[in-house]
Amino acid sequence: MTVTSQQLRRVLTALKTGSGAGQNGHVHLADIGGGLAAMIHHPKRHRTSGVAWIGQPTTIDTTYPFQIGLLSRWLQHATTPDSELSLVEPVGDTRDAKLHTSTAGGGWVMSDTDRIPEEKHPDPPAGGFSVDIDLLVAVSAAAGGPDRPVLHGVHLERDNGVLHVEATDSYRLHHATTGTPSDWHDPTTGPWVVPQPLINRLARFAGLDWQITDTGTGSVIAWTSDGDVTWRFATDPAIKNTGYPKVRQLMDVATRPQRTTTVAASDIDRIIRWMTVLPANTAGRPPICLNLIIDGDDSPRLVVSDSANRISPMAVPTGSVATHTVDDPDSAVRNWFNLGYTLDALRYVNDGSDFIEIGWMADKSLASTFRTAGRSALLMPVRYGKDEQP
Repeated sequence: MTVTSQQLRRVLTALKTGSGAGQNGHVHLADIGGGLAAMIHHPKRHRTSGVAWIGQPTTIDTTYPFQIGLLSRWLQHATTPDSELSLVEPVGDTRDAKLHTSTAGGGWVMSDTDRIPEEKHPDPPAGGFSVDIDLLVAVSAAAGGPDRPVLHGVHLERDNGVLHVEATDSYRLHHATTGTPSDWHDPTTGPWVVPQPLINRLARFAGLDWQITDTGTGSVIAWTSDGDVTWRFATDPAIKNTGYPKVRQLMDVATRPQRTTTVAASDIDRIIRWMTVLPANTAGRPPICLNLIIDGDDSPRLVVSDSANRISPMAVPTGSVATHTVDDPDSAVRNWFNLGYTLDALRYVNDGSDFIEIGWMADKSLASTFRTAGRSALLMPVRYGKDEQP
């Protein structure tokens, strides 16, 4: 197989983005029998950040380090997109490899003599189960920040043949279920967290079918094939999590007895549009009130308003109200939620279904749930002090 300058430029850009390696970092290249393998190492953690095989994925032997900035400039100025590239390995006592181009006068670029060739390499990827990167991105909207690494990403766990995809920042939870995994080396070593930085990297490969598998040593691998290029990204083993208690706690809350009703998706669209025009307060995210009103003639409606009454409340009809061991079922349900979180939750579950189920907890938490067939979201309410509630 012929490797072109355009292919290597694309691979170099994709591997470098989000890797932590700058222009002075290094990409390691290896000949794989007519093709090229490229990998970039995290500059501080000394682990492989990403690997790409241009050609048939095979076991990688010795690789040679090229400075990213120098190689990028050479590809840009000394080659054309269709230039054919070949890696010439060192002969004799020298350890310098050269990357040649077929462009007249383009010459070659030499590997970094100050760096030792890399000899430990990841194996070609195999196995795993398919996961929709768009689903990971949607679920990750509820993930926590980088200051809490175990919450900074999407949690994966298999239970009775169903894959659960979840994310939380401990105040809200996005949850989805998807098909049966085709392979998992050892289910007892989970659950796992796919970190947010890795999700951000995968999201740049729109439309590709990613496979997720585990190494058996504490890290998760995501890989895919894109025509003549195979990509492989791995998580840091330190991200392994053996409990994820916040997910379990919030999932327990979501299964408590609650009062539920349904709202047409078209009305949810109207509510979302109504929420987006609310003026922001100094915090940028004013609270929103979800108020389920049940009249005497059993014509329930959902009333949505903001805390300062800056825009007229919006009311939409709902389906019949189901109560599950709820005391005083004729009373109204009213609670306040973070506006940004509520918008995220409604957009997340509003995935094309005709109706969305909205529920309120029967206990004092008064958390709210939003559900469709394959997705659900849980919100904890905004807590006010005594005499502070609007």
